[in-house]
Amino acid sequence: MSELNDVVAEFDKDVNDPLVDSIPYEKVKNWMQSQDVEVLGAIADLISGERQQYLRIKPYLSLEDYHRFYMNYYERCFKENPNGQWASSRYLAGASLVRWFVHLWNDSETPKSIPAELKSWLAKVYSETNEDVRDCIVTSTLEHLFEDEKIQVYFSDWEKDSVLKVAYDEAKENAKGFRELGGSGLV
Repeated sequence: MSELNDVVAEFDKDVNDPLVDSIPYEKVKNWMQSQDVEVLGAIADLISGERQQYLRIKPYLSLEDYHRFYMNYYERCFKENPNGQWASSRYLAGASLVRWFVHLWNDSETPKSIPAELKSWLAKVYSETNEDVRDCIVTSTLEHLFEDEKIQVYFSDWEKDSVLKVAYDEAKENAKGFRELGGSGLV
């Protein structure tokens, strides 16, 4: 059975059945290292989807586990723009990244180093990629993050970098328009 089939088989299990086995942490960690973006997409659904499925992972994944996983997965989606059954397109990944970032930003228990690491990682991805990926990052992620003016200010150091300034300025302008229209509901 392939890795993808192994992951997908977990979705078919009845989480309300007391005889359904837990999913071993080590197994999930191995799946998270897959080179197959479809497997990564299925894992993303497993850990961010139905809470009862996620709670079957024993012991639970740490914030560090899924934080690293999501950065790898989203970067793959941005760069590869997969068109599969499980893996997100770059634009869907960008929208998911908004929700993930905002969740971390608003969670008082999340160490502030985590959003800072995401911001640095996003700057790296933006700086190292082509125009299609850059456009996606601005329109699917940054402009929606910037609907929250505090997050926009948090990214303001991007104005000092010639490459990142372009993204910052465009996203800031678009977010201003969203705020004037009452927002898009992503933040």
